[in-house]
Amino acid sequence: AMSEPDVGAVVDAALEADPAIVDAIASTLPMNEGSVFAPDPRSATTLPAQLPTPSAPSAPTYSAALGKFLRQNLQPSPSPALPELGSETPEAVLELISRRQFRSALQVATKGLDRTPRAKAQDHLRWLALRVQCLIHTRQFDLIEEEAHKAGDLDDVQWALPEEDGGGSAAPFVLRVHFAVVPHLLQNTKLALRRLYLLQALTCRKAESEQGVWIRRRTSVSRLLADVMAANGRLSDAIVVLEQILALTPEDPQVILHIAGLRVQAGALDEAERDFAQVEDVAPLQARFGRGLLAANGFDFARAKEHFEQLRGDLPGEASRELVLAVHNNFAVCLFYSKQLAEACDVIEELLRQDPTRFCVEYIVQNLLLLYEFFADAQGRKAVLSELARVFVPEDFEHRAVFGA
Repeated sequence: AMSEPDVGAVVDAALEADPAIVDAIASTLPMNEGSVFAPDPRSATTLPAQLPTPSAPSAPTYSAALGKFLRQNLQPSPSPALPELGSETPEAVLELISRRQFRSALQVATKGLDRTPRAKAQDHLRWLALRVQCLIHTRQFDLIEEEAHKAGDLDDVQWALPEEDGGGSAAPFVLRVHFAVVPHLLQNTKLALRRLYLLQALTCRKAESEQGVWIRRRTSVSRLLADVMAANGRLSDAIVVLEQILALTPEDPQVILHIAGLRVQAGALDEAERDFAQVEDVAPLQARFGRGLLAANGFDFARAKEHFEQLRGDLPGEASRELVLAVHNNFAVCLFYSKQLAEACDVIEELLRQDPTRFCVEYIVQNLLLLYEFFADAQGRKAVLSELARVFVPEDFEHRAVFGA
């Protein structure tokens, strides 16, 4: 039997990291349909829907570097084994998630949930939170909604903690967040907004009385509410939501950057520029990235390229994956619109060679596939990229759909 400290210490530490909740869920939100490429939703260079025709490279050559890298690093058995952490445990699930082996993680989490009765409310809900986290990664949103219906009201007495443990609901906060957002991913935005408003009200009440972690949670939920609004074209409403939360937590750099990104999408470039300048001292890399976005959205691709290229060279080793991907992706976009097609491919391929397990994400793969369409040897390039994805991230996304196989 699994003891409560095993589940609690591991799951709470991993899933209650509130800033990560926002980025993890936002990465699943629908992209702006007007964008040719699909960068992170809050770091998108909004570009015209019609692709220009770049000058073809004088002598298009097969991407030998990526193929050579793959041959040198080809693993004889790409099917990964479960981590050596004993039988199915929360640690095993989290280790598999960190390796982006999401289907294997889902299998372990499902077994853990099935063997934990609802009567053990805290353990059951924490295993459910792990399963839902895996379903988010595998984009099985309909199954998450099924789990939400089966769980019912998370404040119901069946999910209550014993009085000696403080009472209240045993539900992890991240579970409430996922249940609130998933209707939007199933095209039921009205229901998602209603659930998010209710969750926002809860975090506001708790932040006033308990403060601490609930202040961060209030900010996280408000940012997700803004993302859902923005994904449905309600940019001004999204900005208002964030400005309201900023009034409660003045000078929060992440909220300011979020507002700036939405203003870029709305075309309010002067206001966005002031926002980026405001966080320059506390978030210099993000502020520099913002200047690149402003230049690109003003169609000054030469200046945007300069910003992104310099920033790419200055990124520290501890930079977040999201920032590294956004910088390289937007640099490649600007190269493309500057008719430097081969250089655009090189930027993304170099990133994949650095760490394919970390950086071979779906939108990067899709963007590289779009670039390959302009080469005479497109099919060969696609085959190499498909094999690289199959070897290094075999469980991350549906390769058959992405590569049209």
